[in-house]
Amino acid sequence: MAEDKKEEEKTILYFKGYLVGHNGWVTSLVMGSLDEKPMLLSGSRDKTLIRWQLEAEPDDKTEEIGKPIHSYKAHSHFIQDISLSQDGKYALSASWDKTVRLWNLKEGVSKKLFQGHTKDVLAVALSSDNKMVLTGGRDASLKLWTVNAENKHTVENAHSKWISCIKFGDVKSKAFFTGGWDNDVNVWDSTNMNKKATLKGHTNYVTCLAIAPNGVILGSGSKDGNLILWETEKNLVYKTLIVGKAINCIAFSNTHAWVAIGTESSLQIWDIKGTKMIIEVTLEPHKKDAKSKQAIQALSISFDSSSTRIYVGCSDNNIRAFEIGK
Repeated sequence: MAEDKKEEEKTILYFKGYLVGHNGWVTSLVMGSLDEKPMLLSGSRDKTLIRWQLEAEPDDKTEEIGKPIHSYKAHSHFIQDISLSQDGKYALSASWDKTVRLWNLKEGVSKKLFQGHTKDVLAVALSSDNKMVLTGGRDASLKLWTVNAENKHTVENAHSKWISCIKFGDVKSKAFFTGGWDNDVNVWDSTNMNKKATLKGHTNYVTCLAIAPNGVILGSGSKDGNLILWETEKNLVYKTLIVGKAINCIAFSNTHAWVAIGTESSLQIWDIKGTKMIIEVTLEPHKKDAKSKQAIQALSISFDSSSTRIYVGCSDNNIRAFEIGK
């Protein structure tokens, strides 16, 4: 235990810089690679996606640690969620304009339009084999599509309130998960679109879901301030992390038993095994907004491939980069 405590005290989050380019809340982030180069893709309430060129060190004057490579425009309302193909060539974006779009990231164009939802689409997920697309939103319906935008199946009232998030599970399990404003996490069989289980434990709506790298732990974050870790094989609670602040987003480290949590005012990193917060960083205003007293929310989050850097999409329209060090 003394060694664990010593390790915790060594862990530091260094602020590295900003990514500046959006004109609205940065609601979604996903890290991948394209042409064997690291790539970060972001979605925003400014109705656009941005693909970023990332730098190792920030500019001395601007503190910017990257530049936009391309901006993708076609949606007529906020972008709420994005999902990236395994090869990084294609992305899906879910929007409040009631549609989902499939993008060719190199060509910079929207290739397919998914229409069928009657209200805002809040969540989209692409299977690892790039064959299945799942969408959900404020009409409470869960839709299964082909990548060619053909609607294969619809589950009406998949939750009793809005569907806020969707994540595919381990490939072998054939399962996927949905979180809703009814406070529940539902477990589904992707082979027949039948609901297998409902995971209850949250006392307010579920804001985000993430699958741990081992594939057997599902994390669900909620407005209730708790992050519940579920054993996906048994559909039982493994651990509950009492964060104490409304949770907007979560991401698991690829190299440590850690989870990063974005809250209504901060970025936290928790040690899962020890069920302890290692570090918390309050999100400070950009220097051009130094006098602002409004709390900055962490709305979206992504580790890089080595899990040494964390990118955080924020409510001041900027993306912040932090480095984990000792």
